Amino acid sequence: MAERLYTYGELFIHGKDKEVYEVAHSPLSNYVGKRFVIRGAIHGGNTLKHESMYDNVSETALVTPTSALTGSKFKKVEAYTKITLSNALARIERGDEVYLGAGKTRIGRYTDISDTYIVDFDDLFEADFYIK
Repeated sequence: MAERLYTYGELFIHGKDKEVYEVAHSPLSNYVGKRFVIRGAIHGGNTLKHESMYDNVSETALVTPTSALTGSKFKKVEAYTKITLSNALARIERGDEVYLGAGKTRIGRYTDISDTYIVDFDDLFEADFYIK
């Protein structure tokens, strides 16, 4: 089954608060892979923001509709939130799972550490951890 692609206008119609969309096809190839988040409004109407700026109230957080974006196709992707190492370890200790690195490898209390790229403490301290 092919994944659903949305036009720029459809993001505002079908998008829900905190959903993340990624550019799948664009007239400008450097836009492919860029991510944006929907910010729903209480009174109705959505806004499109840069992914990391959901809570930012500055107008720089809003996406400017350029032809490279309005002519793009978007796909819905999973939203991940970056967390600290101490937060990740606390969650793992509780039995929760977290996600490791850009590949979003799922790890938990019983994950074999050799299945990850972490081989020493330097790798551990430099690793990025995420939750859904």
